[in-house]
Parts: sequence; C-alpha cells; structure tokens
Amino acid sequence: MKDLKFFLKQNTIPVENQEVEVSKRFKDDAGNTVKFEIKSISNEMDDALRKQNTRQVKKAKGVIVPELDQQKYFVDLVLKSLVYPDLDGKELQDSWGVMDSRELINAMLLPGEYTALLQEVQKINGWDLNVEDIKDEVKN
Repeated sequence: MKDLKFFLKQNTIPVENQEVEVSKRFKDDAGNTVKFEIKSISNEMDDALRKQNTRQVKKAKGVIVPELDQQKYFVDLVLKSLVYPDLDGKELQDSWGVMDSRELINAMLLPGEYTALLQEVQKINGWDLNVEDIKDEVKN
C-alpha cells in the first residue's frame, strides 16, 4: 500500500525565492555583482498569463484556433516572477527613459542576459529546459 502522506501539503518542501546572477553589469558600492531575486508563480497566475497572451487565429477553411504568443508570455512570466529589482518603480523607469516594466526589462538587459533570466525563471517554476531550447522558443 502506498502512503499518501508524502503528498500532503504540510509535507511538501516550499519553493523559496532565489537570487540569480543575470548580468555582471550591475554592481553594488563595493563592486560586487547585484543579483536579481525571483519567485515561482501559481498555476492560476500561469493560466491567466497564458490566457492574456493567447489570441484566436483563423487557419485554413475558416477554422479558428487559439495561438499563444510565446514571446509576450515569456516576458509576462519573467515580470510576474521577478521580485527584485522592482521594475514598476518610477525612479528606475525614469532612469532608463521608459514608461512600464515591459519596456524596462527590454531596456535594462542585453538579449543574452534576458535569456539567462528567463532560464532561471523557468527553472524556479518547474520547467528545466536548457538555454538552447529557450532561445528557440523565444525566436518563434
């Protein structure tokens, strides 16, 4: 007989926030690399992100099918998983000359840095893909 106690909520190891090095370009006063802090999101939040990034596309013979805009979904996933720095802060946005967190993440990070952050965000959310898989998905 298999014991279900291992699956009870109180016996589950919680997913803790992680600090990840995304770029060596951000330094503190002592010259140390400043790490980004990320967290996992809930399945409900993931469903909401997928829904807001899915559009109905007309295919052959008038068939309409849902299609996920993966690039926008990934940006939203990163933004919802990012704890630090707070990309919604006016001071940070003003510093980079942007108006919202989506513009800010694109202005702050180089493409490879963004890919590194996305990889860490996917890991903390339970997807363990390698960088090449993510690059291919982002390109599509």
